[in-house]
Amino acid sequence: MTTLREAFKAALTSDAELAAILTGGIFDVDDLGRQGLTPKNAPRAADGVTLLPVAVIRWSTSAPYMLRNAERRFVQVWFYDDRGAATIDRAQRRVKDLLHRARLGPTAGDALGLNFVHWVGDVNGLAAEELQDASAAYSRYMVDLTRR
Repeated sequence: MTTLREAFKAALTSDAELAAILTGGIFDVDDLGRQGLTPKNAPRAADGVTLLPVAVIRWSTSAPYMLRNAERRFVQVWFYDDRGAATIDRAQRRVKDLLHRARLGPTAGDALGLNFVHWVGDVNGLAAEELQDASAAYSRYMVDLTRR
């Protein structure tokens, strides 16, 4: 069995349509090291300058849920692109199609049991200063975990 983090990432990386949009890849922030996505490790086009469209999964807080042996975890999927918001918008829609009301599981490690994913909202129109003001946005999801 996989962990919740692995199952969440696999739900995105296994989709060919999303891979065609996010040509720079999909990363869990832990895959990128302590500083996350930086100009040094950001995926670039053949010209070595242009940032390729990329997504970074960042796990956030968790809180008790109303059922016994359950909790709610929050996760953000960040999107970055040098060419503006159109690609980011397409990627956000595709991720929402894949994850909203999806069931991941059962998983081991983090949460042995079923995991239900719900879209919470989007924040668009950001600029990533750490990536020379590349266009940025994020979508927020909650995962309801029920342990066995």
